[in-house]
Amino acid sequence: MIKRPFTLLLLVGLLLSGCSRESTGYLAADLVQEGKTVKWPDGRQIQVRRRQGNKLDGVRLVQEGLPGKERTVEAEHGLISRDEDGHTVRVTLYDAVLRQGGRPVGSIKELSVICRD
Repeated sequence: MIKRPFTLLLLVGLLLSGCSRESTGYLAADLVQEGKTVKWPDGRQIQVRRRQGNKLDGVRLVQEGLPGKERTVEAEHGLISRDEDGHTVRVTLYDAVLRQGGRPVGSIKELSVICRD
């Protein structure tokens, strides 16, 4: 149940605002790997416990803030896809839990985050 709609909208807005990363020659989707944390220049991070092809398990998206104000989205399952040129990644999370400062502030059935390298 969502108690603070404004906080939820702000959190989702921050996560949906896209991320960019200096080009490394890799396809952006290849940067997301099991057990590794991908850090984007804007401060966002993605962690994945398990990846099989385009299926993700144990996904955690983090937007760092002031101490105690870290915003996270966690989902047991998700999918990753990329556009035709390979530089834009879409991570879609299912039944995600939204947290701020470690406390749950809401949930969302399906959430897509788009990142560009």
